[in-house]
Amino acid sequence: MRITNTTNQYLNLTLTLGVAISITVLCFLFLGCGTSTRNDPYRIPELKPTGSGKTTVPQKSVNEPSSLPPNAEINRNQLRPLVETFKSQQPQNFNALNATSVARAYSLTIVSNCDLDVLKGFIAKRWAPIVSLRSSGRSRLWAMVGYSPAGEVVLENPVDNRRRTLSEKEFITQWEMTSDSRCALITPGRLDQAKVQMALNRYLPQSKANQVRVTRSLQGRARN
Repeated sequence: MRITNTTNQYLNLTLTLGVAISITVLCFLFLGCGTSTRNDPYRIPELKPTGSGKTTVPQKSVNEPSSLPPNAEINRNQLRPLVETFKSQQPQNFNALNATSVARAYSLTIVSNCDLDVLKGFIAKRWAPIVSLRSSGRSRLWAMVGYSPAGEVVLENPVDNRRRTLSEKEFITQWEMTSDSRCALITPGRLDQAKVQMALNRYLPQSKANQVRVTRSLQGRARN
């Protein structure tokens, strides 16, 4: 009888432990599955789309409009390099302008691949581009010193300070006859490709600023 009782007690104990272990396991499983993960400090929240569900990255368009001011004009005090260079003579073309470079106190830069926006960019920078215009059967160099929202450009003869105003259409027609998309800049310091493009980048899209080419850059003689 003692053996039987001992055996029964052993079996009951084993059964009780098994049931207790099973209940404990079920409790852990229940708590683990039922607890919300929102309060879990180690949980990484899922990224949820906003709006249409698409992520857009702002991109700069290659055709982004320029930031040219609507109008600009160079005053006569800022034209001193041109006035002192031309003095009493007025070269008829870029070759004649270049021939006087030996006695020049300012630097001469010839820029090609220009268009009207490039010329406006130079004016906004306060560099008066010198252009060759053909009128009444002859060519003459003029300094482009201003433009307006009304579609007009202002030109000045650096010798006698005489100014004239043309519509943009009239200007382009006369300029394309003789310019070959070129202009000249007379500045106190010498310019190169990088300096010219850097100046234009402030007012024009980079693609347009990169199209210009410095084809000649001559350092003026030292000033007293």
